[in-house]
Amino acid sequence: ATALKQAVVAVVEAIANPKVYQFDPYMDLDAVQALKTDSANSKTFELLKIFAADDLDTFNKFYSSNSAFVDGLGLKKDECVRKMRLLSLCTLASSKAEMKYSEIAACMQIGEAEVEAWVIKAITAKLLDAKMDQINKAVVVNHCADRVFSKKQWTALRDKIGSWRDNMKHLLQ
Repeated sequence: ATALKQAVVAVVEAIANPKVYQFDPYMDLDAVQALKTDSANSKTFELLKIFAADDLDTFNKFYSSNSAFVDGLGLKKDECVRKMRLLSLCTLASSKAEMKYSEIAACMQIGEAEVEAWVIKAITAKLLDAKMDQINKAVVVNHCADRVFSKKQWTALRDKIGSWRDNMKHLLQ
């Protein structure tokens, strides 16, 4: 029971922390996994799953059904929505090299006039490396943070390091 309580505290603190955007390390913890099957804490696990890999729409649906629960954890809806907007932007950016302002606005549930400010917030939080094309109302993505670091990301990292190694060998010859 103590481990479960500590797991809940860790999850809530991670969600509430404005500097934490990577949630898959929490998902890997045994105590956090135990929340999934504990009837009193399964909603906490579900909420963490949303922050780890889902989008703003999923969070809003969860919150509309469980607002008293989320508020009872001490989480503020506005702060959760802010974080989920940034995480949703990361998800969109991971699948596109160029995003139209209209796509970003729809994904983040904001007006197009707010897109640039939110992209700047994502860049400041080091979630996104991108350039804004204000004339064409598009964002060109150089890199975005991976929300979940899975086998796919490890493979890409291995390939990139292998490429660097090969380039260094070529330079040293």
